[in-house]
Amino acid sequence: MLKRGKVLLSLLIFLLLPGFVYAQLTFPEYDGYVNDFENILNNDEALEKKLAQLEEETTAEVVIVTVKDFQGTTIDNGLLIVVSAQQRQSRIEVGYGHEGALPDALTGRIQDNYMIPSFQEGNYSEGLENGVDVIAGVIREDPTIISQLESSESNVSEEAL
Repeated sequence: MLKRGKVLLSLLIFLLLPGFVYAQLTFPEYDGYVNDFENILNNDEALEKKLAQLEEETTAEVVIVTVKDFQGTTIDNGLLIVVSAQQRQSRIEVGYGHEGALPDALTGRIQDNYMIPSFQEGNYSEGLENGVDVIAGVIREDPTIISQLESSESNVSEEAL
């Protein structure tokens, strides 16, 4: 728990705020892997359990944060899922340890295909659970998930033609 606390503190303070004066930004107190500051989730405990299990199995730490406003910040490091229903935005930011497995194009597809459809229906919990399942599958190198993602990539390429 101490390790996770240090990682979360790093994610929420140092990684969210590069190039900004820390005193200008305000974020609520964080706790655990799932931090629903916008109160849009109804499955915090299930997501918390999935993410704890993922860390236990792979040492990968994934954090979900929902906020009303990104306050103009960018995220430079760590694996972090941030959602703002109010701003109608989501981000998956991947740090150095998982850049190879989760490049920007792939995280964009994960959002487009697995998260945003549920978000559009107002079901943020389902969208985040779908996204976490796929991200965990990629980190675990699950052949079923990887096959699904490769299939969705070829469908997108064919549709673009």
